Amino acid sequence: NPVIDVHHHWKPEEHYRRMLNVDGPVHVRLGLVSHGSTVLAASLVVVGYGAATYLHGASSRTNRELMAPYLLHGGAMAALEAEGVGSYDLWGIAPGDGSLQAWAGFTRFKLGFGGDVVTYTGTWDYPFSSLQYQVYLLARRLRRAIRL
Repeated sequence: NPVIDVHHHWKPEEHYRRMLNVDGPVHVRLGLVSHGSTVLAASLVVVGYGAATYLHGASSRTNRELMAPYLLHGGAMAALEAEGVGSYDLWGIAPGDGSLQAWAGFTRFKLGFGGDVVTYTGTWDYPFSSLQYQVYLLARRLRRAIRL
């Protein structure tokens, strides 16, 4: 089993360990690019039913000139294509209206690989209980505020 050192605020480490141990026709791959003993980039990609989707990733500022994220995704695309996987979804870019400037850098990175831009309808919450949903939203806001 790979060693996973998770230093972010998305999910607990155990969440990612469980993802990597999924059995069946769908599985999650951990991709790493290292230089010596230093990990420069990492990704989690779910693969199944002839498609792959990039879920999460990170890269180090160390040795940026090596362009580790490009090596990571380029290598993943080549390996998946050789296995017969028909698509690699980089999952998420900024909308064309310029409303998410914070996404400009990774949008440019993802578009640099070519491919097609596909727009889906999106996701929505459909609460069954208004009170419980309001409590959930408050807890989420508090959790985000505490992280800052």
